[in-house]
Amino acid sequence: MNFYTDPALYTRFKKAHRATLAHTDFDSLSAHLSQLLLNECERLEKEHNDGRPFGS
Repeated sequence: MNFYTDPALYTRFKKAHRATLAHTDFDSLSAHLSQLLLNECERLEKEHNDGRPFGS
């Protein structure tokens, strides 16, 4: 998977992830990012597609 994001935003996310490791259940940066993406997909699906995944 490839994507572009502003380097400053990515650095900010990495720092926030590291600073909160002891307070979350995320064991990796990838797991944390995956959960954020899932949360946003579910929000958009609920808001714009009757809660169903797009394309179904």
